[in-house]
Amino acid sequence: MKLDELIAKHPMLQNVRCGVSIGDGWCNLIDVLCGEIADHLEHHKDKKDDFKVAQVKEKFGGLRFYTDGNDEYISGTIALAESLSYTICEECGNPGTSNDDGWIKVRCKEHE
Repeated sequence: MKLDELIAKHPMLQNVRCGVSIGDGWCNLIDVLCGEIADHLEHHKDKKDDFKVAQVKEKFGGLRFYTDGNDEYISGTIALAESLSYTICEECGNPGTSNDDGWIKVRCKEHE
């Protein structure tokens, strides 16, 4: 999945205040994350209007998924996805590790 396909699939990503800036390798991870959040909000409609995605980006080699209007379930789901991002190549989605020099990135052997 490519970034533009991900954004088209998930309405919560279409009006992100500060943008979505990640490599295509994390799109499947974010696809699952957005699906979990959307399912949760469908069962908790009282929270649906308050929830907004503010920014999605890479920072210090890991995913950052900033939102407004979280509850504990959404916060935990985001924390899990952010943690998993440290093991996924941001370029292709294969297993990866973070480098230890300069700008920190998670890459597979092919993209390091």
